[in-house]
Amino acid sequence: MLFRSLAVKNKTMFKVGVRNLARRPKNAAIIIAALLISTAIISGSLVASDSLNYAVVRATYDALGNVDEIVTMNGQPFNVSVYEKLAADPYVANYTEGLSPSLYGQVPSVDDVTSGITSTQVTLVGLNFSADSQFGQFTLLNNTQTNASDLRGGEALINNKLAQDLNAHEGDKLTIYYGGNESSFKAYTFVLKYIAKDEGKALYGLNKNIFVTLDAAQVVFQNEGQINEIRISNLGTAESGVVKSNDVSEFVAKALSDSPERFDVKAVKQDTLAASDRKSV
Repeated sequence: MLFRSLAVKNKTMFKVGVRNLARRPKNAAIIIAALLISTAIISGSLVASDSLNYAVVRATYDALGNVDEIVTMNGQPFNVSVYEKLAADPYVANYTEGLSPSLYGQVPSVDDVTSGITSTQVTLVGLNFSADSQFGQFTLLNNTQTNASDLRGGEALINNKLAQDLNAHEGDKLTIYYGGNESSFKAYTFVLKYIAKDEGKALYGLNKNIFVTLDAAQVVFQNEGQINEIRISNLGTAESGVVKSNDVSEFVAKALSDSPERFDVKAVKQDTLAASDRKSV
């Protein structure tokens, strides 16, 4: 109907177009093909852009889970009393549903004594599992869930990403090697109690992760009574809580303003999602 209407209103142009089409069929075919290809490229780029944006958003939620903000001190350890101060602040409490102190870092290698396989570039995460329960459960390979608060100092939970790398099974002995330099490396052995699926907080940072108690991590990293990150979960779901990030960041910064140390309060989820939106424009 549209083509017929245009032909009626613009008879001269229509006749010229048809005459050229009949006289130069090859040229017309090339032009039409080029237009079709251009349209396909433009449409494809729009679809690809939307798909890429969705992938970044999905990866953000997979990597961070319920974590909306983190508090660090330029990557350096600091006293656990900082966490206790924030947890007791009434303004922070009104906008959050969980704060979790952690001490984490990369260890050179983890050996599975049982399988005889070594994995490198593994992240050791020390948690107060009771406090961290607000950040979700670990889903195990048998589809049961646990907050791992029953882990003792000599036990560990790993994600399936690390388990596959080590060919590990529950009950295996895992030895972590860590030290300031090669001459000061020490071996720390843990019994593998749980293997979690690669989802939620088990996949935090998208790394090969081994989780132990906070006390155990402080022994491995030789940072007694210290942590290097406080994770914060805002009120709401993993998706909706992010809208409170500006308020929470402001309250946290105010609560720590009288500290002699300088802390970084990062709205990690909000910043990552915002960066994704800018790239998709």
